[in-house]
Amino acid sequence: MTILAVDVGTSSIKTALVADDGTVGRIVRGSTPPAQSGGAAWLRSAAAACHEALDGAKPDAVVFSGNGPTIVPVDAGGVPTCEPLMWHDDQTVERITGARSFFLQRIAWLYRRKPEAAEKTRWFLSCPEFFMYALSGQAVTIRPNERFTPFIWDSEQADMYGVEAHKLPPYVLTGDVTPAVADGRGMAWGLDDGIPVIAGGYDFLMSLVGTGTLRPGRTCDRAGTSEGINHCAARPAEDTRLRSLPHLMPDTYNVAGVLSSTGRLFEWFRSISGQKKVSYENMVRDILDRKPGSTPWFFPSLHQGANWEFASGMFIGLGAEHDEADMGRAVVESIGYAVRESVEMLGEAGFTVSSLRACGGQSKNSLWNQMKSDITGVPIEVPVVRDAELVGNAIAGFVGLGVYERLDEAADRIVRIEDRFEPDMNRYRIYTECFGEYCAHYTGFRIAFSEATSP
Repeated sequence: MTILAVDVGTSSIKTALVADDGTVGRIVRGSTPPAQSGGAAWLRSAAAACHEALDGAKPDAVVFSGNGPTIVPVDAGGVPTCEPLMWHDDQTVERITGARSFFLQRIAWLYRRKPEAAEKTRWFLSCPEFFMYALSGQAVTIRPNERFTPFIWDSEQADMYGVEAHKLPPYVLTGDVTPAVADGRGMAWGLDDGIPVIAGGYDFLMSLVGTGTLRPGRTCDRAGTSEGINHCAARPAEDTRLRSLPHLMPDTYNVAGVLSSTGRLFEWFRSISGQKKVSYENMVRDILDRKPGSTPWFFPSLHQGANWEFASGMFIGLGAEHDEADMGRAVVESIGYAVRESVEMLGEAGFTVSSLRACGGQSKNSLWNQMKSDITGVPIEVPVVRDAELVGNAIAGFVGLGVYERLDEAADRIVRIEDRFEPDMNRYRIYTECFGEYCAHYTGFRIAFSEATSP
């Protein structure tokens, strides 16, 4: 049996056929058009990638994951009433103290700022649900389990935000079989009517499924446009620097250090340094030619908060003698130190990180994997398929088709670790010294900035 797995990321759309033994066919990638291009452009790009990946094959089901919490408002015909409200756009939120929904705050913004679009909207859909609606013509809301409901939407919070509850679709669970492809909607995708559409979910959760991070004690380093150090735990964290959400499996929690823009930071540096056409491998190799601590520092933000983010960043100690490799070393080290800080915060909160299961774009670079291991002092394990969302989607699909009973059982059978990078303890000691110096200076600059800008 095969699943057509589709992941709509912030910058790219990935799709592949995945067999029930975990074998993954050719992964076809397309670009995710910018939000300003509209949801219709997303559909065209995804359909083209899926058609190419299928190449005439007939899957047993199709499963979507996507970036979130993104909102795509559509009318009754499935036509978007405005551009998607992207998860990383802090300008499209209306927050209410005490509310927990990640989605309603964006929908409320639409009601306040674009009332004509809200009026025309029949359904408010998340990213993967928008694609499911496009193929089936029926709207659903995916939730990993009932514990997740307050973080998506419920009637009480909808009332708080002034959102019309009848525009919020009914819930289905990850792995549920939902309305099938219908009315010729899948033709451009290479999908026949009647092919089941099975609920996947938000990309960060499906990557945890696709790395097998479903059992207490396992930790995943999911790195894309954003990054998260996600630990599967038997209890939530009390430390407010960590985000605790219900996990997919009963009685477990996803305790995470959130690094909201590491991938975006690297792409920014790649662009401003004129290296867009230079491969990641060559860039990292040049960066590693510089010794730890011998370059300027890069501080990604002067904001002190629960989320590591790239905003108002600065280089410190930059001189005429430094080149793009020196600056690149500073940028990459700042990302590595952020990962180490998350690992240490988890440890301080009582969650031991014995290894990191890496996935996403960064995990494809062996030099970067080794550097992360050396900085954090823990092994980095890399699965055969680095695009873990696709494997996670397939696992949900096979549970929906009855091939496996549970997500964790399926993941144990399907997910295979290919590489393991052990920390070089001599380099770890050097990075530990550099990390302490970096943190001390970072704290000093934050205090100075706070004092300079306070009234």
